[in-house]
Amino acid sequence: MSNVLPAGTPAPDFTLPVTPDQKISLQELRGQPVILAFYPADWSPVCGDQMALYNEILPEFQKFGAQLMGVSVDGVWCHRAFAEARQLHFPLLSDFEPKGTVARSYGAYRTADGVSERALFVIDRFWEMHDLLFENQERLSEPLFLGLAEELGLPPETLRQALEEGTYKARVRADFSGGVRSGVNGTPTFFISGERHDGPFDYETLLLAIQEKIGKQGNAVIA
Repeated sequence: MSNVLPAGTPAPDFTLPVTPDQKISLQELRGQPVILAFYPADWSPVCGDQMALYNEILPEFQKFGAQLMGVSVDGVWCHRAFAEARQLHFPLLSDFEPKGTVARSYGAYRTADGVSERALFVIDRFWEMHDLLFENQERLSEPLFLGLAEELGLPPETLRQALEEGTYKARVRADFSGGVRSGVNGTPTFFISGERHDGPFDYETLLLAIQEKIGKQGNAVIA
């Protein structure tokens, strides 16, 4: 699965059947996290256990407002029977015709066997928002946050409510405190063998620092 899309790649849009008379597109879910679980086939023992596991931990995905969707090359009627037998409570999308088109676009198609690979993709707007905040860090404010959310197609009212109620304040504070305890005093911060690197971040300097650390550790072991 060497061609699988790497993290940070814009997710290819698609429209696939989810029932005999209903289709769903990724574009429709814009603004909420989406988890695509590609799997080889309905009814195979391993895939059945995989989907059952996702079904069991579905409440954990829902805590983050994430929509889980299974994807394979099986037809919609096969999906319906499989979902009913396994009592699955999330949609199964049929990448049936043209066969494996969506799996191929995500680099998750096993050509030799004509099935999807077993692959999991988490799709959200995190890095897009991250980059925009970084570019505008001199004017961080609630109006900026709400404007960027709207620009990215995210629900600004949900963000406004989270800011007003401090929904994530405890989590952010815990992450910040953890960084302080670890000696993080800026971004980026590099640690080499547990020690903070305070020098420049260019390739040559980092490589030399790593080599020196390896050398010191090696000498200590030999002695």
